[in-house]
Amino acid sequence: MALVLGLDIGTHSVTGAVFAGTPKKFRLVDFFTEEIPVLVASGLEALQPKDDSRAQGMPQEFTTPLSLDELLQKILTERGLKGADVIAAIDAKDCIIREFPVQFTREEQIAKVVPFTAEEFLPTINLEEFVLEWLKVGEAHGKSNVVIFALKNDVIESRLGLLKRVEVDPIALDIDAAALFNAFALTPVFDAKKSMLLIDMGGTSTKMILIENGRIKKVRAFRSSARVLGPERLIGQPAGAASGGGVAAGHVASSYEAEPLFGDYSIETRFKEIEDALRKLEPAGADALLDAFDDSTPIAILSDEDYAQVQGMAAQDRLSDGANRVAAPGTNRFDERLRTPSEPLPSNSANGGGDFRAYLDRMGIEVQRTLASSQSNIDLICLTGGISAREESVRFFSEEFDVETIRLDFGDSIECDLDSAKMLEVSRFGAVAVGLAMKNLGGDRAGLDFRKGRFRYEHRFSRLKLPLLVASVLCFGFFLQTAFWSYHEYRSFSERAHDFEQESRSVYEAFFFGKPVAEGRDPLVAANEQLGKWSGKGLVGVGKVLPFADALANVADVLDAAKHDLGDIFRIRNMSFDFKVKFRAQGQSKKAEPVGADSVIELMTKNDNGFSSLERAFSKPEKGSKYFDAKTQSKRVQDEYQVSLTLTPKKQALQQLE
Repeated sequence: MALVLGLDIGTHSVTGAVFAGTPKKFRLVDFFTEEIPVLVASGLEALQPKDDSRAQGMPQEFTTPLSLDELLQKILTERGLKGADVIAAIDAKDCIIREFPVQFTREEQIAKVVPFTAEEFLPTINLEEFVLEWLKVGEAHGKSNVVIFALKNDVIESRLGLLKRVEVDPIALDIDAAALFNAFALTPVFDAKKSMLLIDMGGTSTKMILIENGRIKKVRAFRSSARVLGPERLIGQPAGAASGGGVAAGHVASSYEAEPLFGDYSIETRFKEIEDALRKLEPAGADALLDAFDDSTPIAILSDEDYAQVQGMAAQDRLSDGANRVAAPGTNRFDERLRTPSEPLPSNSANGGGDFRAYLDRMGIEVQRTLASSQSNIDLICLTGGISAREESVRFFSEEFDVETIRLDFGDSIECDLDSAKMLEVSRFGAVAVGLAMKNLGGDRAGLDFRKGRFRYEHRFSRLKLPLLVASVLCFGFFLQTAFWSYHEYRSFSERAHDFEQESRSVYEAFFFGKPVAEGRDPLVAANEQLGKWSGKGLVGVGKVLPFADALANVADVLDAAKHDLGDIFRIRNMSFDFKVKFRAQGQSKKAEPVGADSVIELMTKNDNGFSSLERAFSKPEKGSKYFDAKTQSKRVQDEYQVSLTLTPKKQALQQLE
């Protein structure tokens, strides 16, 4: 059965949902989320001893953590997913997202003008370095509102290169925001008649999708400031690991990790970056780390009251951030930075709660921006992602916007082979992976795919096009040559057959005394037909005949025996034979009875006593004639006797013919 794998490669984890079946009937057969190993502390804390050598006081042997390539290879191999159809995710925060109107409503017309219109709204970038996708989100007064997603070629090359190293060629690359919408459409709470806001509270990015009339209305994505969310990770990921969806609470990235890392990477380089960052770390710079917005964040106009509130929160964050980050004299400046992910920050609970509250306040502002720009009233807020597990998240949005707020839960809407605990994990961390798989199972509601242009996916048959074309040309040449040889052989045999037919006609005409063969008739068939006539089996009215060769030889034998018995007393003067069989009626019944025609042999002899001896010679039982009875008549001619020997066919010979 065909397997479909939705693969979400995040900053800190790899999440996958495996479906089996067809778009008409499918089941969730497997789900996994694997943390991506990283080096922390001085680089040695992540090196795990192979055994309990530390406890025994023996020299320790360490194993380095798996790279992202090795981790993916291990997952695919152990779970038997090498032959699965893979759909991979691209983080929406890596895209430039813009919304603008176009003058057309038909999608084929919109597709033609989007690249040219995008140049007006993105004048500072070279569109040749980006792949554009678009989504129609509204229509009014003969115009359409379109959201474009511009993704840099380097990001696509990095993700495809990573997957290629583990021998995976994804059939599609979709942004995680669209995949979230696909997954949310499977839940029991999805209602096309309601306006709903879907928020993915990920570790390094937050995504908001406004849904109206069962379609995407708005999409926003921005980087999260991780220090307000929980423990920090300051040692970066290898190349290609920096884009993806949400992860578990507590596994979040610092603001330095927000940008993807490409190319060569080393621990020494990363420590140098950390040291440079610590030298520059001042209260004035902390504000920039807190508000790590990308270029696609829209500008909001705030009232004086809102602005004062935002400024107050920023100042409080700067003070708490400075207190936590400035090392005391005489201490190791890397102690706070080189903490394992499981250790909390050295701050009191009130401060930690304030950090998370600041994050929620920021989320509230972003929701207000989203709703204000779309002039929409929402009926439901649905949360997903690792950070949404905290109770404060649901309570905050419910109280802040007076809207029902729930966590994403697939419930029983997906047929699966997993237990309820595993399905709860799927609902919390696997929405992106499930939505990616739906793209290949008939549940793709946005239709976005960044595998286009030079990155387009070549199906298995497409990869064989050139070899098949070459093989087809070779086969065509072979069959053409074979046909040429066969044609010449056919011409040769045709000429030989024609010559044979002409020779047969000549033989027929010569054998039958110049009688030609009828036009179009086979000479052999005509000759066999004539043979049938001669054998008494042919033309009506031609009677049967005695076998003249045998009969004539028999007469010669009888005469020779009589000459031997009587002495040389006669000589043959004339012979007249008729071997035809005649029929004549006999008696009242007039039944035709075969009778023979008389044959005559004239003899000359000087012995007048040999006449009766000739008759007896033909009538002898053994040495006599098999075909004829004989009667003699004689007359005197000078000094000799002329004897007429009349031969009549025997009845036995005639009956054998019947």
